[in-house]
Amino acid sequence: MEYSSVVWSPFLTKDLNTLEAVQRRFTKQIPEMRHLTYHQRLSKLKLETLELRHPHTDLVFAYKLVFGYLECWT
Repeated sequence: MEYSSVVWSPFLTKDLNTLEAVQRRFTKQIPEMRHLTYHQRLSKLKLETLELRHPHTDLVFAYKLVFGYLECWT
């Protein structure tokens, strides 16, 4: 879900909810976790919501860009 999130990061609530629903559905497919709430499933899987992971990904990208850890095309 993080692939290209730096380039395309939705900001509309409906888009964020749609993406979060994908993760919500995916985590519910794990048989041992079906009875848990969404946040309990995330906790057991050691994941954060997409709403929290997108800013983190943006910050990591900015850090790598500023300190030269990315190759830029010219």
